[in-house]
Amino acid sequence: MAQKYYKDFFTIDETYNPIMRRECLIASPEKWLDFYPHESFVKFLQALLKQMDGGKKPVWLTGAFGTGKTFAALVLQKLLNANDTQFEQYFQKRKEQFSNTIYETLKKFRKNGIIAIFETGSDAISFL
Repeated sequence: MAQKYYKDFFTIDETYNPIMRRECLIASPEKWLDFYPHESFVKFLQALLKQMDGGKKPVWLTGAFGTGKTFAALVLQKLLNANDTQFEQYFQKRKEQFSNTIYETLKKFRKNGIIAIFETGSDAISFL
């Protein structure tokens, strides 16, 4: 049996950046389309959409350093604000990870219009 190497199973993204920032998406505008919606992100998105549809509780995106919170927030921003072609492209690529309810609810908010304000990072927070 021939010896197998990691390169036989995985590819390395040469543009990988371990810390995702808004500037990264400005430099590579399509990068968000590669975001894998893991179970935690899907649950977060479900909770957020429920609150946006009349809920009364805040939704917090939390986690340890390096767990992808900023990238997840930037992807959420894109899901709300990207053009229709990119929106459809993302959901076609990731349809196994999302329920049809999430897809349809996001489409409804996008069609009806929504104002989304995004701030990532806690360095901009100050206390009086």
